Parts: sequence; C-alpha cells; structure tokens
Amino acid sequence: MSSFELSAGALQLSLIDAYIIDLQDTFTQVLGPGTTFIGPPRCCALLGGEIVIQIDQLPAGVAFSDAADNFDQIAQCSKLIISSWVQDDSLHAKVSPNPWKSTRVDRYSGSRVHDMGNNQAISSIDRPQKIKIVRYDRSESLPLESPETANPGSSNTIQTSTGRSSTRASSGISSDATGALPSLSFDGNHTAVNHDCSSMFSVEARFEEYQTMSLHLVASLRLSPTNVSTVLHLLADQGLSWEQIGELRDLSSVIPPGDVMIRHAIDALIRPVTSGAYNQLVPAHILPQVLKGLQIMDGMSAVRESMANKYVVIFHVHRRSFHESSRALGQSYFVQFEKHAEHCESHVHILETQLAGLENCHVLTFTQMPTKTIADTAIAEIKQLFGVPDARITRTTPVMFSKPLFRADGMTDRPVLDHFAGQMKTALQKNRGSKIDINLEICTNSPVPRDPNTYVVFTRQSAEESGALSNTSVPRQATSIFTSPESPLRGLQAHDKIVVMVEVCSSHKHPLRDRTIFERLPVGENLVFLTANVDRLTRRADEVDEILSKGRWISSGLHEARTTWFDVAENIDKVKAHLTLGRQRAYQSAYYSFTVQAIIRCLNTAEKMPMPEIGVIQTRITEMYKRSNLCRVLLCVRVSPNSKLSASNDTNTSLIRQQQFLEMMIPQDLRHRVEILSANQISASSSDFCSLLADRLSTIAEPTLVLSTSTDRVSRRAEDLSVLNQLSHDGSHVFTALIWDSQTPIAAVDPLKGQERSMGQSLKLPKLIPIVWSPCKPDMLSHVKRHLDNAQDWAKAVSHTSFQGEAREVPVQLATTNGRLLDRNHLTQWYEFLNQEVPVPVTVIRNAYEKGVVCSCHGCAEDCTCSCAGCERERACPCALTLVCTCPAICDCRCEFCHRFGTQLKGNKAKIPDNYTNLERKCITAGCENKAPSNTQMGLFCKECYAKSRSAERVCWTIGCTNPAPFKGPTGKACVECAKTNPDPDCGRRCVEEGCMEMAPKGKGTRCQTHRTARNRVLAKTREAKAMDKVKGLLDK
Repeated sequence: MSSFELSAGALQLSLIDAYIIDLQDTFTQVLGPGTTFIGPPRCCALLGGEIVIQIDQLPAGVAFSDAADNFDQIAQCSKLIISSWVQDDSLHAKVSPNPWKSTRVDRYSGSRVHDMGNNQAISSIDRPQKIKIVRYDRSESLPLESPETANPGSSNTIQTSTGRSSTRASSGISSDATGALPSLSFDGNHTAVNHDCSSMFSVEARFEEYQTMSLHLVASLRLSPTNVSTVLHLLADQGLSWEQIGELRDLSSVIPPGDVMIRHAIDALIRPVTSGAYNQLVPAHILPQVLKGLQIMDGMSAVRESMANKYVVIFHVHRRSFHESSRALGQSYFVQFEKHAEHCESHVHILETQLAGLENCHVLTFTQMPTKTIADTAIAEIKQLFGVPDARITRTTPVMFSKPLFRADGMTDRPVLDHFAGQMKTALQKNRGSKIDINLEICTNSPVPRDPNTYVVFTRQSAEESGALSNTSVPRQATSIFTSPESPLRGLQAHDKIVVMVEVCSSHKHPLRDRTIFERLPVGENLVFLTANVDRLTRRADEVDEILSKGRWISSGLHEARTTWFDVAENIDKVKAHLTLGRQRAYQSAYYSFTVQAIIRCLNTAEKMPMPEIGVIQTRITEMYKRSNLCRVLLCVRVSPNSKLSASNDTNTSLIRQQQFLEMMIPQDLRHRVEILSANQISASSSDFCSLLADRLSTIAEPTLVLSTSTDRVSRRAEDLSVLNQLSHDGSHVFTALIWDSQTPIAAVDPLKGQERSMGQSLKLPKLIPIVWSPCKPDMLSHVKRHLDNAQDWAKAVSHTSFQGEAREVPVQLATTNGRLLDRNHLTQWYEFLNQEVPVPVTVIRNAYEKGVVCSCHGCAEDCTCSCAGCERERACPCALTLVCTCPAICDCRCEFCHRFGTQLKGNKAKIPDNYTNLERKCITAGCENKAPSNTQMGLFCKECYAKSRSAERVCWTIGCTNPAPFKGPTGKACVECAKTNPDPDCGRRCVEEGCMEMAPKGKGTRCQTHRTARNRVLAKTREAKAMDKVKGLLDK
C-alpha cells in the first residue's frame, strides 16, 4: 500500500477524535456539561463507511430523547456537521472538516461537475462522512481489547479512537456498534450483526487493505456508508483478505441467501482482482487525474459496467417524506422487485444534483426496453416500500445512453444527465395539464352598445433563454384571463376580436421602446390590454402612462385583492407603487446571484494562488477584534425556508459556501475563538433569526464579533436595526458584514479600492469589504438602512408580485407540447384550441424564438440593465480595451474574458464541456425523427429541415397562417397578406391603405412611399388651414 493511503488512514483516526471533540462542545452548549462519548474501534472507523459514536453519559436529568429533540440546535452550533436528522432512535449526521470542494454542484470555475479532475481525491478526509450517534447500552456491551484500544492506565484517563489519552472522549467497544439503515421493508435495510473483527485490523496492512476496499465500494458501486460497513464487517468476521474473496469457489458461505446488496458488493470487489485493476486502485484513489484516465478500465467502476447497454428511467416523487427517507440511504439502495417489474435491476441510484430543477431524482435500470406498465409498476413498488403509494411522480421515458451516466468517482456525469433535462421538463408540463374547458360565450345582455374592442391578452415571462421555458407561467396567465368569472372577456360581443400576445423578454432589462412585440399590435383599433398581473406588461413604473396611451388596461394581481379586476387608469398610483416594489425582486435577485458568483470565484482563486486582498481583510478583522476588546467570533450562516421538496437532511450548499467564505477571512490567531451559528431554513423576514441569535449571544456571554457574508443573512427587516443596536450595546457585540452593493463607498487610498473595475454603477454589482454595521458610524447609517430596506422590499416583492393568475389548472392544449414550449407548433396548438373554445376570432402573436429586443441605448445610464452587446461593453472594466485580463481576484467586473482559470472557463462562468454538444439530439421540427448535428450553423434543425427553413417553402410566422413566406422576400418571415397585420419588424410591411399592395419602407411608418407622400401633403394643408384659422381668430379679437 502507498504511504499516502497509510497516512490517510491515520488522519481518519485523528479526524474522528476531532468529530468527538466537536460533538462534546456542541452538546455542552445546548444540553450543559457532562456528556461523554465512546469512539469507534478501527473496524468501525474506515473512511467511506459509517462511523458509529456512542454516548456514554449525558448530563444529569437529560435523557437520550432530549438530545434527539435538540439535535437540530446541536447541529446549528457545530463547525463540522453539514446536515443532520433523527431516525430509528439514533442521531445521524454528515460531517466534514472542509466540505466545500466535494459538495460543489455549480457550473462555475473549479466545480467538480465539469471534470473528474476537479473533484477531491477519493481518499480525501475532507469528503463528507456519515456518523451515527447511539446510546451506549452497558447491559449488552461486550468490551473487546486490542492493541489499538487497550488502556492499562487509570480509570479516569480515557481512550480516543487513536489510543491517545483524552479527557474529552471515552473508550469502549460495543458489539453492536455498527448502526443500521432506516427501517424500510426492503433489501436495502441492512443491519450489521454483532461483530468481533477488531483483531482483523490489528495488522496495519490488513487495515489499509480494507480501507482501500471501502473506498472502492463507495466510488465503484456508489454504496451508502452503512452498506459499506455492513459488507466489510461481514468479510472481516470471516477473516477474508481481498485476494481470498476472489479465490472462493462457493460464495454461499459469504453471501446470505437472497441478499442482493452483498452479492453486488462481492462482485465489485472481485472484478479488479480478475481484471488486473487491483494494483491501480490506490493511486486512482489518491489522484483524481489518474482515476479519470483509468475509468474505462475493466473493474474500475462496477456501476458504469453494470449500466452499459441498458435502459435508464429517471423519476421524481413529489413528496417530502419520500425524499427524507431516501436521502438517509445515501447514494443508492437495493429493492427486490416483484415479477411484475421484470427486467428492472435491483440497484436504484439517487442523483446528487438537480435535474430540470428537481432535487433527489432516482434512477432505474432495465435490461430490456420496458413498457410503460413495467416502468410504472417498478416505481409504484418503490413508493409502496417508502410508504407513499399515492404520491405524484414525474419520470422520463426509457433511454439507452451511448455514454455512462456515472463517472468512476461515483458522481453523476452532468453533461450526460443534461440530456434528460428536456424529457423531464416535458414530463412536468404533461403532469400540469388538465382536461378543462374555457367555455367563453358572447354576452347577450349588454345594456349599452359600444364600438368593437380588440382585447389584447398579454402574457409574458422574463426568461430570455429558450431553454429556460420550462414552467407553465404563460399558460397559467392566459388561462386565468380566459376563465376568471370577473374577467372583462365576460362582456365579449360578437364584433370584438382577441389577440393573444406571448412574449419572452425581461421588462426589467429592456424598456418598452426596445421590445419589438409592441410593433405588432393592431393599428387603428380600440385596444383593451388584459393582464393577470400588471408586471406582465411592464416592470417599470414610468412606462404605465405610455401603455395607457395605446389603449385601455385592465388587470388583476394587486396584493390587496389579487383576483379582483381593476382599471389601471383609475388606480395608477397603486399600480406604480406595486411595480416599484416588484422591480426590487429583479434587482435583488440579480444582486444575490452576482454575490454567489463573487464568493465562488474568490474561494476558487484562493485554492490556486495567494490573494493579498484576503490578507487586507484579515488584518482589518483583527483590528476590529482588538479595538473593541472582543473575546469571541461568531460566524452567522443562514438560508431561508423554501417551497422546494428538499429533504431536511439534504446538504445545503449555500450554508457550506457561506461558512467556507467566512472561515477563509478569519485570521489564523483568532480561529481558536470561532464559533458558528448555522441556521437552515430560518427566516430573517421575521423575528425568528434575531431571537435565535440573541439566545446564542446570551449563551456565549462575552463580547463577540458577529460576522456574516451580508446584512440580509442576519436581518431582512429595517426595524431590526434598533433591536440589533440594543443587542450590541448591552453585550458589547460588533456586527460586521463583508459584501455590500456598488453604492457603498470605498476610500481612494483603501487597498480594496482596486476591485471597482466595472464602469457601470448598477446596484447588482457587489463589493467585498468588511464594514461594521452595528454599531455603525453616522456616515454608514444610510448605506446600512438601504441594504435592510432593499432586503425587506425583496421579501415583500416575492410575496406580492408572484401572483400570475388565479388558475390552478391549465388546459392540456395550453400547458403541454411534444416539442419546445411556446414554439410555433405549440402556439399553433393554442390557436386551434382557442378558436374552437372562443366565439370570436383569436390571433396569437409571439416572440419566444424571434428577435425580441432592439436596443435603442445611446450611452448607458447609471441604472441601465440592458443586456445588449453595446451596453455590456460600456459597463465592462478597463480590460475591454486591451482584451487582456488584469483584474484582481476580488473584482466586480462582468467581462466575458476576465477571470479565466483553466480550459473550461469562458469568462466568469464555466464553458460547457465539449462532449455536451456531441450528445445526440432530436430535430426540433414537429414530427421529424432525424438527429440535429452538433457544432454546426443548423442549430436545433436537422439538415433537411434547416434547408427547408431557408427556402421558399418557409411558412408565414403568423400563428394559424399556412401561406408561404419566401426566404429573402420583401416581407421577411411574414407572408404578403400578414405583413399588414402582423409584420416582421426586421423587414418591410405592407401598406395599410386599402387595396394597396406596395411595401412600407422599414422604420418609416405603415404606408408605402406614394401614400406616405400623399398623406403628408394632406396633413400639411390641414396644418396650414388650422394656422390660418388661428390667425383670423386673433385678428378678429
């Protein structure tokens, strides 16, 4: 065995001592002093297995159930626990001294999802490990002594797992100290029997061999820590070495009858011995690049080999209890399927990353192409075993991959997984569609005759990327307007018309004048705009008057009465206030996203090179600490509650990211004084977190530096500032945040001034500078209040502006499609359905896949948010002039070519790996089964459909029109007939004068040159006549 792997085993034993010490501290903080722990023997301390730690004693009057009830609070105080849960009368936790690298699933530089070489080594002690805390039962224990655990010393000197004396942990070995999986009634529920295998590990070489076996099972078979421990205890009890396992002729003595998990594990251990990969495992576990090069070697990855040339189905269960139970099982589990689910393999995998925005998706493998019945039956069996038989599911159709879904390090190959994203989005859409009708009728009892109205049903979503059109926001908006009992469409008359406008564009980024869809509004008609929420038409309060000049505007969605329809002109002040508040959602969401990017970039750079900026920040934190005579440092990390179906025992990457970032900023001489408050799913928009923080500070009872990434991690309420100031005054505490918006000043002589590189002044761009905000200096008070007000407005905006229609069910024809959401084929389906359901003509106009914006900016204003190339260039940093990045690591620039590290980066975001575009993809044309070639100018079309789209056979872009729109024709994508009513803004339009077939010049109105000249003459004569009348009137006076 390698000396590197030997040292890893020794470090693991020392690390367990650190876990026990951390538990001792956190139990003392929450339950009081008096808790002692028993460390595991070496056979239960393998890296990759389950580490069982026993509670020897609890404080007087405290029962084990009290510890279970307070385990969430214990985890909040721990520096090493990254997720926790209580199950089966035991406490479970994932722990790591440095989990940042191995928990990253983002798409930025250094992320492990792009390349196996970015991941931590399989043998790294920084990888998260699972510990199980149980009550030590003295009546059933059978103490065992070995060279590693024997201690002939005095009775009040106790042993840790490495044999060193300590007053913090106890020694002792329980015969049942192996733990078990949650009590689920299937083959994944393995409980290791009482074992006596410590003598097997008294020889160092044998211990290291089993350590390698443990790591191989984790990476090769994706076994859970509990299953790994079960397998290795079983083998060690029989005294088997790795080579002896492969030489066994009869495995029945090793594998219990019908135990599928053990059989898979034994096979995974035998394959490297027989294939010759055995000698390569240790270097592959130490060096990720070596593992990457050997991943196709026979025996290196059992999962990759077992899933080759088989069909895969990925499913998601929409039930939180299912996620919590399955997350406790680790990366995979085993199910003994009934005969009705034939061809389905027993090994079920759990994805560690999202698929189409869904957490905790499970993977089934079939040896043959499964029918819909077989796939649904297998999923139904799993739901039954988890106790959720009636839960709703979303699943993909069976697919055989040309590339493995999992890498040799056990992680999901993200580019391959992305192939499923479209299928899952389509499945989600189909799940949301319902068999409901619109049933809109002509109003027969209208009291007053009126002119014909053209009702513009305006729907919009902000995503500008076509790939992001995955939700049912637009269909829900349209359904709400058509079906609401109070909708103005209930007064529909026979001579009215309806125009449905479907826009995909950010009205926060782009002003009304730049959104091309408004050029396609009917001309010379009585327009009535209908929106489910006023922010669907615009998010800009200063554009309300301009829209009202185009026609009447009726909407629902004000937060006082969301389902009530109102005339915008009569409530203009309320509407403008609503839009002003709602725009904070766009500002703050972007600011938060840029903050996350800045933190990730800073952490990633710090791993590669020294950063002098961090030294400056550490020096200032030391000065704050000494100047205020502080005694402790409390790191506050927090995430808000969310509506996603995430399990309570999921690892929250945001908490880990915040903690890693704050710990990096702590000077070395203060790190022994650091404590942590980790608040998972606790709101800062109420008093919950402030109360939790106050309780923690009262427990510390010493002047403390409270450090957070930003102010909103502590509070999102402006009124909390007085509470925190009082808390600071009473306890001499100092509240400091590190990240601030671009309006926060930095002195010209400050070394951190160099991070101000962007020429724009948008509030979205964060700065990194430690500032005391409670108690704060008078000149900083306005900046602190601005941050708290913005955070408070964001929280209000999320609740007030999320309403996009009262409809909870959407017709199948509007919600679902066999192709891309809101493309021509989908909206043709809308056109046919609406004209069938509505008694007046319906026209559908869209810009989802067209050029939706033409930027009119001439020099960016300070608050410009336009994303066009010109505006991005004006907001760029000075590097844009030299095309050579000279930015410091801490920088607010957004240049595409800046901050490059490695070959997988394009600007601040990671470039999609090359093999992503090599995946097979179907042509976007409805009904076409051809494949669209990658890395060509054909986009998502196959060769035949691309040629057709560029020929005279092209169909008019107007939904419902089948006339040809020849390529390079004068009317562009519109046919000659539709060029008058629905013109292509990039081309000319047919003259609006009745009977005229000439084209109006582009950008010069709606009439051809002849009629335009004639109309100008008429208008000139009219103006002259009015002027003469005015002069005569003055003379008469």
